[in-house]
Amino acid sequence: MYLAMRSIGLHTFCSAKGGVGKSALAVACAKLLARSGRDVVLIDADMTGTSLADGLDLCAPAVAPDPRGGYSFEVAPTRHLTRAETWHARYARAVAMMVDDDGAPRPPPPFLNDLLIGALDEDPEVPVASMLWRHEREDGVGYLPSSPITADLVVAARWLNHDEGERWVRQLAWLLDLLVAQRPTLRDVVFDLPPGLFGFAAHTIALCSHLAAEEGVKVQPEGFPRLERHEARWALDPVLVTSQDRNDLSVAVEWYVRHRADVPTLRLVANRLSRPVDDLRHRAKSTLDALGLQGNVPIEGVGFLPDSLGAIFNRSHDLDLSREVQDLAAVLRVEVPR
Repeated sequence: MYLAMRSIGLHTFCSAKGGVGKSALAVACAKLLARSGRDVVLIDADMTGTSLADGLDLCAPAVAPDPRGGYSFEVAPTRHLTRAETWHARYARAVAMMVDDDGAPRPPPPFLNDLLIGALDEDPEVPVASMLWRHEREDGVGYLPSSPITADLVVAARWLNHDEGERWVRQLAWLLDLLVAQRPTLRDVVFDLPPGLFGFAAHTIALCSHLAAEEGVKVQPEGFPRLERHEARWALDPVLVTSQDRNDLSVAVEWYVRHRADVPTLRLVANRLSRPVDDLRHRAKSTLDALGLQGNVPIEGVGFLPDSLGAIFNRSHDLDLSREVQDLAAVLRVEVPR
């Protein structure tokens, strides 16, 4: 039974280029949301090789084998694998996928890639529990990581950078449909999008913006689920993450200014700052002047936090909700109890 008009936040983290800490901020957002008592799912849609399955100590669901090969999404798992079992399953999958056969069944463990390649619109009974991983040190977040396996990355590179990216966004919409239908307590979905402000990333932001729009009659794109049928209001919080690097900032500022009319809640956040954020705002204004564009860019700033955000993927494989991480809640627009 659905809760009457629940509000579901759609938090999208995108960037002009990689290496700006986008994934770290997405993880921080998801963990802070869970800390505040909300049911949150983090979708690792950055299918370029930097999987959260590598960066975090995640445990995969123990999906059931399928007699035809691979595994079955149709049977909900009764438990999650241990970290050791997860690594063993990942290694076995990588070995099995060394054979060049895009049509072969995907071995476990399940990744987001499998759902996007599959046909969720034709099989709406997929249990959400068969998709979501959990952190080894339970943190209340449901994770759906992308695959870092070479055979999957080859397919992802082809699809993300060509017309198939639109098909993957349609599959992503069906995934949202499943999450909302099967998790009546769901309150937030966090997307870690691939770097680059085009193709799949831009289409995903457009999808979320479409859901959050309140004015007018929403047109139902062909092949997409009627997500509006769910008793839910959608709230879009798109975050464009940049750095203080001049080239990165210039691209982000131009994209922000050219798209803020289409995505009115779009925010620009500069990460890993070692200088006052006002310096970046001044530089952003100079970029606008050079482009002949009007207005100001309200950049928000996150300082350089090497012992917390900077340690997630290279040392701790987790994110402690320390005082400085909880202070990020203001920038990430999350209300966390003290």
